[in-house]
Amino acid sequence: MVAAVAVTAGIALGPAATPASAISAGDDWRSIVNTYRAMSGLDPVTENTTWSSQGQAHSCYMLQNGISHDEQPGNPGYTEGGDIAGNSGNVAVSSSVTADARKHIDLWMTGPFHAIGILRHSLRVSGFGLCQQSSTPTPWHSGGTLDVIRGIDSSVPRPSTPTLFPGDGATVPLHSFITEFPNPMTMCGWSGSAGLPLIAMMPSTVTTASTSITGPSGPMQTCTLHKNNVGDPTASSILGGDNAVIVMPRQPLADGTYTATVNSDGGNVTWSFTVDRDAPLTAEEPAPEPVPDTAPAAGETKFEPVSPFRLVDSRTNKGTTRLRANRTTRIAVGGSDRAAVSANFVAIHPDGYGYITAYNCTAELPEVSTLNYGPGQVVANQAVVPLDDGDLCVYSKVGVDLVIDVNGYFRTAADNSFHPVSPSRLLDSRNTTRLAPGQERKLRVAGSGAAAPGSASSVALNVTVVLPDAHGHLQVYPCGVSSSSEISTLNYTPDDVARPNSVLVPVGTNGDICLRSLKGADVIVDYTGYFAPGTGLDFVPLDPIRMFDSRSTNSGLNESTGGDRVNAGRTVRIPIAGVRGVPADATAVSVNLTATNATKGSFLTAFPCGPRPNTSNVNIVPWEAASANGATVKLSSDGDLCVYVLDEVHVIVDINGVYL
Repeated sequence: MVAAVAVTAGIALGPAATPASAISAGDDWRSIVNTYRAMSGLDPVTENTTWSSQGQAHSCYMLQNGISHDEQPGNPGYTEGGDIAGNSGNVAVSSSVTADARKHIDLWMTGPFHAIGILRHSLRVSGFGLCQQSSTPTPWHSGGTLDVIRGIDSSVPRPSTPTLFPGDGATVPLHSFITEFPNPMTMCGWSGSAGLPLIAMMPSTVTTASTSITGPSGPMQTCTLHKNNVGDPTASSILGGDNAVIVMPRQPLADGTYTATVNSDGGNVTWSFTVDRDAPLTAEEPAPEPVPDTAPAAGETKFEPVSPFRLVDSRTNKGTTRLRANRTTRIAVGGSDRAAVSANFVAIHPDGYGYITAYNCTAELPEVSTLNYGPGQVVANQAVVPLDDGDLCVYSKVGVDLVIDVNGYFRTAADNSFHPVSPSRLLDSRNTTRLAPGQERKLRVAGSGAAAPGSASSVALNVTVVLPDAHGHLQVYPCGVSSSSEISTLNYTPDDVARPNSVLVPVGTNGDICLRSLKGADVIVDYTGYFAPGTGLDFVPLDPIRMFDSRSTNSGLNESTGGDRVNAGRTVRIPIAGVRGVPADATAVSVNLTATNATKGSFLTAFPCGPRPNTSNVNIVPWEAASANGATVKLSSDGDLCVYVLDEVHVIVDINGVYL
């Protein structure tokens, strides 16, 4: 006898990869989960051993107290970690003490509301805990807990093709629905037995759908479930979050080949699979997806700093309206002679977890992100974005308001070239005086005795707010510029230990820049280079691409970690110049740096290899899905970029331009 309870979570799914060599499930939980994922063309998950230990603790708790996601303090076997694991995963119990990982995972795969959690493209990390006890006060002697929530990476783009289970062409040993809660049988108005539920997770939102199955004996009776017809809030949340359609066969599936069709307003698909109850659990291992190359979006350009101004504020319909989920909006920035824009992008009160991609309106949406957000947050990130005939395009995963504050353009006719430097710290108010609410503080950045020469027109900085008193924002601007009163450089909350953002800021007439914080806060300013008329480096905007992703097992994106996090205290070296279409003579790079799936507070530093500077680019918050920041970084003499992490975390590097 078995029992299971469902969990709710919504996340983007991924496209199926091209199959290659066959893989077989072993006895360990990860090979079983990853074989089922491979059936659907999904990448494997890695293990967080802490989560596995917590999952085992929760599984043992259930044998003492009964099946539940929650643990109650004072009950036998209660642990805080077990309670977290139970609320982050699929849970199951069995009356058989010999029920192993395969038994529990097979149970979840026959229950669609649990299988969806295992088959999310965005699930990158998991943990599983098994507990077997012959003597218990409950009927249960084996329990399993599989984490399907904490390892979700919300920055993964939603796929353009359906994710299917069983996968197209797969052979599966499963044939029947067993049990789960919420119970899809009840939603279909059925009792008795039913066949293995089929799952299709679509590229777009599903509000209506129809389905069919043809088996060895002909057409079969089916029940179609989607978010609008299940009548259960938990089930609706799971299906809606993943654009999922469930196809329930009325009878268990006999051995043979089946063809299923799903027609919906979120996408259509027809596929075939085979049921063989005696078949081993095997799948075709997804072959590495080819990684895209970049190309120059324009020729060599120079920087034209401008007094910061607000170009877009969707809250007042300035420049655009609120961005819609899974839609791309084209925004006019300036004349066609402007090849790229330097701007601060702010996402305000998004409807859920997700990301924004700002790019140059190429035919295909690039798999990069400009900033990452969570529901209700206000998140800012500075970026240099290539333009298309003076326009940029912005894609958002969920509905969100957008603000864009511009601080400069890259044009052929401009006259300011870039001079990168090894990062150095110009200000740390923790060592002097904390900024008071509304106080304007001048910082000398150019001229005699300053970091940049007197000829500097702008400086490239990374600014970090530390332990602010309340919700607010920081402004960084050339002193005396009245138009800067409405702009923001960085948005923060009282929970922020450290919140960074980069900025290209024009220099005031006396070589000063000004900082103003709405609320009391400490501020750190790190310096990475300056722009000045005359000889220097020119900027070449590139079609944005992902250069490094530690989550990936594809050697084209990751030759360092094999899909695991970057280890604590480690520096990864990433070849940039001359790689995947990047000009071989690149001397500095404009990138977006993202840290995700952190286990504890940490920071990330990008630098030109060599001695590591006492600076940071991304301050990492463990409870955030992802932390991102743009950066302009000098490359090593070999054209490489180095990234150091204080504690283990996944690292993503997207590129949007280089300096020659």
